[in-house]
Amino acid sequence: MWSQQVFDRLIKSSHRDTTFATFSSSKSVIESIIKSGFSVNLSKGFGNKKNMLSGKNQSSSLKKNIIRSKRIGIIGAGLAGCSLAKILSLRGHEITVFDKKAKNLTDYNDNPIFILYPRLSAFNNPYAKFSLQSYLYSSKFYAQLNSKYWNQTGVLLINFDEQTNKRQESLLRTRTDKILFQKLSRERASEVTGVNLKYGGLFFPHAGWLNPQAVCKEMLDSPNISFKEEDILEIKENDKKFLINSSKESYLFERLCLCTSYDTFKLTDIRGVNKKRGQISLVKNNLNLKNLKIPICGQGYVSPEISGLHVVGSTYSDENSNKILLKDHNENISKLNRIIEGNYLIQDGWVGIRATTPDRLPLSGSKEKFFVNTGHGSRGTSSAPFCSQYIADLIDNLPLHIESEIINALSPTRFNKQS
Repeated sequence: MWSQQVFDRLIKSSHRDTTFATFSSSKSVIESIIKSGFSVNLSKGFGNKKNMLSGKNQSSSLKKNIIRSKRIGIIGAGLAGCSLAKILSLRGHEITVFDKKAKNLTDYNDNPIFILYPRLSAFNNPYAKFSLQSYLYSSKFYAQLNSKYWNQTGVLLINFDEQTNKRQESLLRTRTDKILFQKLSRERASEVTGVNLKYGGLFFPHAGWLNPQAVCKEMLDSPNISFKEEDILEIKENDKKFLINSSKESYLFERLCLCTSYDTFKLTDIRGVNKKRGQISLVKNNLNLKNLKIPICGQGYVSPEISGLHVVGSTYSDENSNKILLKDHNENISKLNRIIEGNYLIQDGWVGIRATTPDRLPLSGSKEKFFVNTGHGSRGTSSAPFCSQYIADLIDNLPLHIESEIINALSPTRFNKQS
C-alpha cells in the first residue's frame, strides 16, 4: 500500500500547508515519506497503537492552490446541472445555467419526490463501488444544503421475495457494522415506518427524500449563478473558448458542461443514452397509509403523505408516450399492494422520461474539450451530485475523489468506442 509512488503522488497533490497523519510507523514508511518531501514526527498512537506519524509538506517551492475564477456554462437544470452549478459557485466561478423549460424549476407538482437510497451489491465491481460512494457523498451533500425540501428520514427496503432475501442476506454477510443499514424484523419495520407491514427488510438511516424542483431552484438561487430559459442550438469552439448559440442570443464561456439528459446527442456525438418512460401515481391518503413516516421501497415505492397524497411508483418501459396510462396506474397499485395491502383511490399521475445507459452507470467526465454529466436514469438523486463533484474537480484541476477504475467506468465516450 505505502509505496514510494503513493507518497510521490501525495506530494504532487499537496500545497505547502498540507498536513498528514497515519498509524503506519515502520522504518520503510518513514523513509518514503521523507524522500517524497514531507517532514515526519513520531508520537504516541491511539488505542492499541504504540506509535503514529504526522507531518507536513516542507517543500518551499509549492504554493497553496488558488482557483482562478472562470466563466462556466452549464446546459440543463436538473439535479446534475444544478448541483454542479452550486459546487462551482461556492468556489467563486461565474456560472450560467441554461434550460429550455423554466417550468422544470417552478412546478412543484410534477414529480414531488425523489428518493435517495443506495443499490448496494456484495460484489466489489465498479458499479457497486460507485453506488456506495455516490450514496454516501450525496446524503452529506443534501444535508449541507440545509434545505427544508430535503428530508433525511431513512428509507426501508422491504424483503418481499426469495430473490430480495438472498440479496439482503448477502449484504448482511458482507457488512456487519450496522452503520450503512440495519436488518429489521416485520414488527420492528412496522414500528419504524408507522404502518402495518407484511415484511421486514433493511433500514438505511442516512437515506431520505427530496422535492427535486424545489431543491434545484434553491441551488440556483446562489451568488454567482444566473439562469437562462433558452434552448441551446449550437456549440462552437472559439479560440480555446466555447461559443454557445441559443434561441435568443450568443454566449462565450471558458468551460462548458452538458447536463442535457437524453438530448445530449443533439449537441455532440455521444452514444449509449436511451430513453425509459416512467409513470408515478398520486394516491389519496387513507387509513392504510395515514401514519406512514418514511419511504418504503420494494418492487416499487410509496412515499409519506405530501399535501394529502402519496407518491407511488414507478413504471419503467420503452413506450414513447407522455400521456398518463391506466395500465401503468394499475401496475403501480399492484406494486403498492405488495408493500401495504388496501383499496386505493388514484387522484392523479405524472409521466417523465429518464436518460439511461446499458450498464446503468452515468456518462460523466471530459469529452474532447468540454464535460458531460448525463445518463443518471432512476438513480440521479444519488449519482448526480457525486458526478458533479468529480467534474468540478476536473474543471479546477484538483485531486480527484474517485479511483481510476470508476473514472473509466463513467467515461462519456465508452459506448462510442464500442460502436
